[in-house]
Amino acid sequence: MGLILAFLAVFAVGNISGGVIMHWKSGAEVALAVSDKEKVESRNSILEAANGNCATDIEGVRQGVKVITDAVSEREKAASAAMRDAQALVAKHKAAAVAIKALPVVPQAEQCEAIEREQIEYVAARHAAE
Repeated sequence: MGLILAFLAVFAVGNISGGVIMHWKSGAEVALAVSDKEKVESRNSILEAANGNCATDIEGVRQGVKVITDAVSEREKAASAAMRDAQALVAKHKAAAVAIKALPVVPQAEQCEAIEREQIEYVAARHAAE
């Protein structure tokens, strides 16, 4: 009977110590899981803040691109209008060049008077255009 009691005592002590170790191990695993959860939540909050900043930056870039696109469109319209205006001016100057080339050659003795007359006509035409 002493042997049975000793065996039961050893068995009881083994179960108790095993239970203590098992609960200690489970407690450590829970503590690790809680620590990991806190780390994940911390990283998540950092990433959410960064994501919010990223969304703000993206919207700012979109607005900047729109401003640039609108400015390019306005410049293209202005360039087209300037080209139309320039074509009319080119046609006028081209007609004047053709008319000048069609004039007869001035004899050498009359060239000074011809230059004076042409300068007066040029200045008069410039003042009339203003």
